[in-house]
Amino acid sequence: MSLAEVQRIADEFLAGYNGNDPLDLRVVNRQEDAYGPNATRARYGIVKGGCHA
Repeated sequence: MSLAEVQRIADEFLAGYNGNDPLDLRVVNRQEDAYGPNATRARYGIVKGGCHA
């Protein structure tokens, strides 16, 4: 899926989300974009997603 398509799906989800806590969702293309330049696949393996409180 393209980054734009995933962002559209995330935006649709957030528009209908009615939970107690607000969500801040970030969609990025590479794990390095989320966790910094050292968070490579070679170093940590594939990061499929994350949840941070």
